[in-house]
Amino acid sequence: MQRMKKAIKDAKELLMARNHMTEEEAHRYLRRPVWTVVPIWWRRHRWYCP
Repeated sequence: MQRMKKAIKDAKELLMARNHMTEEEAHRYLRRPVWTVVPIWWRRHRWYCP
């Protein structure tokens, strides 16, 4: 459990540093379901409709 908490904390710190997010924004970003994150190259296809 401690390793998971450390990994989440490290991920939040990385998001905050690279993307200039607040801690709350980084937390919300990590809580999103994986299927909501669409890679950019998928958006270029004609058949992609959000």
